[in-house]
Amino acid sequence: MRRRDTFSLGDIDSSEVMDVKRYLVPVGWAMGMLVLILDGRTALSGAAEGVALCLGTLIPSLFPFFVLSAMLTSTLPGGGLVLAGILGGYPVGAGNVARAYHGGRISKEDAEVMAVVCNCAGPSFLFGVAAPILEAPGAGFVLWGIYLLSVLALRAVLPKMKTVSTPPKSISLQQAVRDALGAMAGVCGWVVLFRVVLAVLDRWVLWLLPDWGRVMVCGLLELTNGCLALGQVEPGLRFVLAAGMVSFGGLCVMLQTASVARGISLGLYFPGKVFQCAVSMLLASLLTPGAVPFYMQGLFIAAALVFGYILQKQKKGVEIGGRLVYNLCKP
Repeated sequence: MRRRDTFSLGDIDSSEVMDVKRYLVPVGWAMGMLVLILDGRTALSGAAEGVALCLGTLIPSLFPFFVLSAMLTSTLPGGGLVLAGILGGYPVGAGNVARAYHGGRISKEDAEVMAVVCNCAGPSFLFGVAAPILEAPGAGFVLWGIYLLSVLALRAVLPKMKTVSTPPKSISLQQAVRDALGAMAGVCGWVVLFRVVLAVLDRWVLWLLPDWGRVMVCGLLELTNGCLALGQVEPGLRFVLAAGMVSFGGLCVMLQTASVARGISLGLYFPGKVFQCAVSMLLASLLTPGAVPFYMQGLFIAAALVFGYILQKQKKGVEIGGRLVYNLCKP
């Protein structure tokens, strides 16, 4: 018998992979517990900051939008979900799509597409949190314009949706408040958890990175803290990073989205937000010459082309780069 000298991924036994995951996952959680025990002061400080952020910023700004958008979208046709998502902000849009899907107004395939398009950074966040950090007259409006253009570009590369023919079904104000309370609890839970993670990372790891790297990591993990840290970098680069952060949303927003969009596959979400981030950073860099090296603009273009191609070729939420995030986010 000829000896086989080549190796392929097909040679890996799935049971062996499951055995590795069975041991690695508990080890990871145990290491997290050990960090909390050994550096409890940092964790407590991060949790307190997360709670303060929820009470002082997120709940006052998001909870009314959760309630009002639920009432609004219950009376709007499917196309109105985009407008409500743009005005409501993360993760209000995804919650509206989930309600429309579970109410029988849109198909599952359409819901998977709309969960990406309708889950947007709202003007309340852009002008209330991001724009003041940019410290430039009119920067908030320019940032919002770039963001809206990236949403249009994202919609252009996503699969076409079917016609929504089912009429909307209105809900009571009491039901809207109950739904908003549940969604708000999920959002705040993720924000507090990620604030703890960021506090620990900032003390032990992130200080090794340059300022722009530390800010970008914060933004990729949790959007609000990333935007608040933008003051650490120079104005031109600050604008480009802000455009990328608000378009990508961060891992925390992805998990918030999963908490309010139960029953909808998020297979399109990760590649869609990467595409949107690349488009926004490209547009922002063109408006601020010299803010980033020329080759970075080439990388933005390449990322937009690659992930745009991925989005066009996907079927029923089967993703490439987004599979890991989908498995992490799914209920």
